[in-house]
Amino acid sequence: MFDDCMKQILIEFNKTSNITIDYLTDKLSNHSKDDIKYRLRRLREKGMIRRRPNVIDMRRVFYRLATLEEYYASNSSLSDFELRLFEEISNIKKGN
Repeated sequence: MFDDCMKQILIEFNKTSNITIDYLTDKLSNHSKDDIKYRLRRLREKGMIRRRPNVIDMRRVFYRLATLEEYYASNSSLSDFELRLFEEISNIKKGN
């Protein structure tokens, strides 16, 4: 489900709102770039993060944490753990 790499990625989203793969590769040096890409894809599939185009360099994308509304809209069958984790991350992000 959520391994150490995925948790560290979510922690980085609490520090900054727009993240690139290169940023994560620098911050999570103990994980390979392929591992990070895979975890980002899984988080996107779960609806926890969204892609945003980089208008300066269209070959690259930014990732951002999905809003609660976006998250609920994309996931109808979530486990209680996933819901609590995402709500906790969202509350930390808002400063609550």
